Amino acid sequence: MTARDQIEDRIRLLDEGADDYLTKPFDFGELEARCRALLRRKQGYAANVTEHGNIVVNRDSRQVFIEGELTAITNREFRLLEIFLGHLGRVLSKDEITDHLFNFNETPGPNAIELYVGRLRKKWLKGIWRLVL
Repeated sequence: MTARDQIEDRIRLLDEGADDYLTKPFDFGELEARCRALLRRKQGYAANVTEHGNIVVNRDSRQVFIEGELTAITNREFRLLEIFLGHLGRVLSKDEITDHLFNFNETPGPNAIELYVGRLRKKWLKGIWRLVL
């Protein structure tokens, strides 16, 4: 982050190894989106489509398919699913999930994580039952 907003400054810093460039003042939403993009690169996503078991997540269109069927999902649920897929094989504490899921200026309720995880489970189980029936 810098106050230097001249194109020459951007080119020089990107050529010197910067992954991204954000000038002040900036919107925190844009900063968060840029951080998520950097994290996706770090996690090695070659494409913005991730497949895990019976779930396919398309980050570009923000769509989730369970057993091949498009599943309605809220932005917060989508973000939670991204968090879980980004930390496969690792147990996350409620505090870690909260840190990833909510902005610094949000104060989630004590049961917020259970609520969103429960919603995701219901949608996933609904997809499995569709397959069985």
